[in-house]
Amino acid sequence: MTDGSSDFARELSAALEGHRLTPTQHRIAAYLEANPGEGATLDSVELASRVGVSQASVSRFAHAAGFEGYAPFRRWLRRFVAARRPEATKAGSTDRIADAVDDEIAALDALRSRFLEQRADLERAAHLLATSAALPIVGLRGSAALAHHVAFFAGRFHAHVTLVTTGDSVGLDTVRQSADAGATAALVIAVSRPARGTDAVMQLARDVGLDVVLLTNSSLHPLTEQASVVLPVGTSHKLMFDPMSAPMMLASLLLDAMTDIHPDVTRERLEAFEQAAQRHGYFLSPD
Repeated sequence: MTDGSSDFARELSAALEGHRLTPTQHRIAAYLEANPGEGATLDSVELASRVGVSQASVSRFAHAAGFEGYAPFRRWLRRFVAARRPEATKAGSTDRIADAVDDEIAALDALRSRFLEQRADLERAAHLLATSAALPIVGLRGSAALAHHVAFFAGRFHAHVTLVTTGDSVGLDTVRQSADAGATAALVIAVSRPARGTDAVMQLARDVGLDVVLLTNSSLHPLTEQASVVLPVGTSHKLMFDPMSAPMMLASLLLDAMTDIHPDVTRERLEAFEQAAQRHGYFLSPD
C-alpha cells in the first residue's frame, strides 16, 4: 500500500516513542513500515517468518508499541489500512460488515503487493501448468469449489484438464492416470483448512514425477515442502467461514498468466469455444 506507508511510519514511530528498540525490533518495524497492507493480513508466526525473527520477538515488538499482544496490534494496523481508503469506514468502527469487508480488502492489498514483487513465481507456475500435456487440478473439501472454478475455465484453453476433489484411492488413481496421459505438473489448491488427503495426493504427484504448484493461504504450511512452486494468499477471518476473494483473484491471475504461454493455441481454442457456444446456444440471449 504505497500511499499509506509514510503515514503508517509516522504513526508507528509515535507508538514506539520512548522505547529503545533492539536490532530485531528495528527489522520488524522496517518491514511493517514498508508493507502495512501485507502486515495487516499476517499472524505473528507468518510475520516472524517473513522478517526472519522469532515469534517471541514479534510479541515483544507489539508490547513495545503499547499493545497487550500481537492480536490487538494487528487490529490497530488493519484499522489504519482500512482508514486510508476513501470508501472504508473510519478507524474504530464496530460494524461487523464493514470490518469483514475491510479485512478482505486488506487481503487483496497484500496479494497485490506480494505478486508485484514475486511475479516470477506466478509466471513459473503458469508455465509449468500450461505446458503439461494433461493437467490434474486438485482441491478437497472447502477447496473443491475453487478447484472446480479453475478447472472449468482452464478447460477453455487447455486440451486435457482433470478435476480431483477426493483424496481417496479414486483421487490417487486420477492423478496417476493423468501422469500416464502426459502430465508433467499438477495444481493443488489448499486454502482455508487444508483437508486430510491433500498431502497424500501431493506425495503421489511427486512420486510419479509431477511438479506441484500449490495455491495455499499459508506459506508456512507443511504441504509447501512437497511443492515446486508455492503461491501463498491470505484470507480474512472476521466471518464464520473464510471469504475467498483473494484466493479467487490469485486463481484468476494464474489462469490469465497460463493463457500467455501459448497465445496462438489459446486464441484458437477460445474462438472454437465461442463458435460452439453460439451453435448450441450455451448462453441466454441478453435480449
